[in-house]
Amino acid sequence: MKKFALAFLCLVGLACFTSCNPDELEPTLSLINEAGYVSGDITANAGDTLIFGFDAKANGVNVLSHFELKINEQVAVDSTLSSLTFSYVAGYVCPNVAGVYTFEATVTDVIGLTATQSFVVTVEAAALEAADFTWERVGATDGTGLEEFGLSWIANNKEIYASIRPVEGCSLYAFSNVNFAEITTEAAKAALFVEAEEIERIHEVSAEATSDYDLVYGTNYNGVFHLIHITHATVSVAAEGTTIVINGQAK
Repeated sequence: MKKFALAFLCLVGLACFTSCNPDELEPTLSLINEAGYVSGDITANAGDTLIFGFDAKANGVNVLSHFELKINEQVAVDSTLSSLTFSYVAGYVCPNVAGVYTFEATVTDVIGLTATQSFVVTVEAAALEAADFTWERVGATDGTGLEEFGLSWIANNKEIYASIRPVEGCSLYAFSNVNFAEITTEAAKAALFVEAEEIERIHEVSAEATSDYDLVYGTNYNGVFHLIHITHATVSVAAEGTTIVINGQAK
């Protein structure tokens, strides 16, 4: 009976030695929890910049060998390590497309033990804000205020309408059936251009008479979409020539 008890104690001791072996302790991985850092699941707007980071630590025996970060299962970071500690800090600009983005980091030590940490960013589409613009042409001088849209206004070609054309790298479109106020997101704006047909010039604003307008155009200037709403034009005549001022809003 004593022999059996002794054998039982030996088995218990062996089990404890195996489970408490420091070589088998997993590394640790945690989100950096400081002011300004993402510390857990978060909701953000398109275009927001987020700062996040991870702190990894080995179990004191087995050094860290690998760090990986995935965003929606796509590998964004793949680093080889050889240290007891590791920190990773990065900035992330939220995309213009609304959606859910899962960030998952994994650290691995030299014997293959791992630790994982994750957080979720829910991106909401930011509402487009309309900005006022003014285009002006005095006499025979080139028009001003059009540059950011990829447009030029260098002549009226002796016609009764202003002649505004795209510059190199810009494509111009007309949206006759679009309600400018109803286009409220980047995605909705971009969708307008998918099957739109290019035009050569804006040629509907009078160069002779003041008038109100409801004209919607769009430009794709080096990959940036602009939605343009012309609402009014003022025409005046002075000694320096005819001045045409076109007003509107853009998104």
